[in-house]
Amino acid sequence: MVTGYQGSGVTFYTNVLSKQFRLAKREIQNEFMEIWEKERLKRKEKRVQKKREELMKQNEEIEQKNAENKKENPDAEPEPLINIDEVIKEDAALDEEGEEYNAVDNDKAIFKSLFNPLTPTIYDATWNGLEEKIATPFIDLLSDSRRVPNVMIVLKVNLKSIMDRLFNMEEIEVKYDKMYKESQDKRKQREEELIKQKKQEKYDELKAQYDEEQANEENKKEEGEEPKPEGEEGEAPPEKMKKPELDKIEVELTPEEKEDIWNSPDPDLIEKEALIQQEKDRLSQRYEANVATIQTLIDSLKERGVPVIEINNDTTRENVYTNLLLELTPYINNR
Repeated sequence: MVTGYQGSGVTFYTNVLSKQFRLAKREIQNEFMEIWEKERLKRKEKRVQKKREELMKQNEEIEQKNAENKKENPDAEPEPLINIDEVIKEDAALDEEGEEYNAVDNDKAIFKSLFNPLTPTIYDATWNGLEEKIATPFIDLLSDSRRVPNVMIVLKVNLKSIMDRLFNMEEIEVKYDKMYKESQDKRKQREEELIKQKKQEKYDELKAQYDEEQANEENKKEEGEEPKPEGEEGEAPPEKMKKPELDKIEVELTPEEKEDIWNSPDPDLIEKEALIQQEKDRLSQRYEANVATIQTLIDSLKERGVPVIEINNDTTRENVYTNLLLELTPYINNR
């Protein structure tokens, strides 16, 4: 078996050793989860089918009841049928396992099924990120399966190597650019909404003035007062106010309003430097967790008498491969 820290090259060296020594290759985590997920869906499908049959029976009872009511009262409103598909879709309980389900026994049975003692095999023993689904520790699954390896290869790297291999600046650039565009789009939307609001306010103001002028003219007509043909002292009469049209009104934002929209901090926009630090912290925390998990596995294997080969993978592939062959050859020759 080959295991190690995430980013230490487990998959690569498993493939290399498989070809070098003509060993069958198996990926424990991927194969385990494939079976686990298929069986989970099968169990759920049985629960769904049982629920569907119950609902269909209820609909039959409703139809029978409606038919009887119609005989007694032709104008009676029928009771609506159950929307079976909608009820099943919204029923969260269908995702829950039944009381007869034993997660530990199920996981152990699947794990044991992955091994064929009659076929010389090298296993990619990667086992990461399954804590929420698989409660049983990897070493317990391994021990209970009675399939402990002839030898366990553990690839180790330091944190600097992890950062060099897994820290992806391009992904951060893409993520930041997406967030920045979303931020600019939100600012543009705020600007458009404020312009729309100010146009509406200006329209309401002009409309009120227009309505007031119209009302004054109507009052003068009712009182018999003729409008003067000229303005004061022989000036031309003032031009009548035109009825305002919302789509023709133009407004501008003040410098202060523009400043607030375009230069105020966006709480949803994370600065690029912060994104970089977040990713470094994530990789560092995952590395520390890997170190602890792998060390626990090493200690447990040694307690059970399983040989463990620890290989430093901070150097070149050629050096790592040379060290692997040197350490592994005795076990291969004695298989």
